[in-house]
Amino acid sequence: MREEYFKNVAHIMAFAFEESGRQFIGYSNTASIMRLGEQRGASASTAPDDLTMQEAKAQAVWILKAADSALNDLEMALITLKYGKSSPVVVGAGQLVAREYMNYPDYTAELLLSNALEHDFTGRKWNHGNEDKEDWRSYPAKTHIAVVTGKHRKTIAKWADEIKTDIDKLMFASELILEQEFQHRGLIEDEEVELID
Repeated sequence: MREEYFKNVAHIMAFAFEESGRQFIGYSNTASIMRLGEQRGASASTAPDDLTMQEAKAQAVWILKAADSALNDLEMALITLKYGKSSPVVVGAGQLVAREYMNYPDYTAELLLSNALEHDFTGRKWNHGNEDKEDWRSYPAKTHIAVVTGKHRKTIAKWADEIKTDIDKLMFASELILEQEFQHRGLIEDEEVELID
C-alpha cells in the first residue's frame, strides 16, 4: 500500500485553501495549472516534499474544483468558512450562508454565524473576559450578540443553538460527500472495515 499524502478531509481542504492562496514568483498561468492538476490527479499527492510549488498550487486548485463539483453552493460555502478562513473568497461564502438565515432580524444572522463558526468575518475582535482579565477572541459570544442587537440573552442563545445545530448537520453531510469524492479520486485512503469473528 502506498503512503497517502492526505489523512482526511480536514487535511486535504486545509492544504487546498492554503496552497491556492499562496503567491509565488514564476509560472502561474491558472489554465495551465488546472491542466497540470487534471493530468496528474492523485498521482501528484504522493508526498508533500515531492511537490514543487507549481504542483502544490495545481493540486490545490484541482482539489477545490473537485470539491466544488461534488457539493452544492451552500455546502461549498460552509466548507470554505470552516477551512478557508484566510482565503479571499471567505467573505462571499459568509454572505451566501448568511442569506440562508435571513429570518433573523437586522444583522443578527451575521453575528450568530460568527458565533457558530467561531470566526468573525468582519475582522472584529471581542473581549470574552472581564475587566480583570483580557481574553480577546475573533468571534462574538452570545452575551455580546445580545448587547449589540438589543435582544434578550435567552433569545440569542436559542437562535445560536438552532444555527449551530443546523450548520453542524450540513457540515457533517458535506464532509461525508467530500470524503467519498476524495476516496474515489485516490487522494485519501478508502478504509475497508474488517469484520472480527
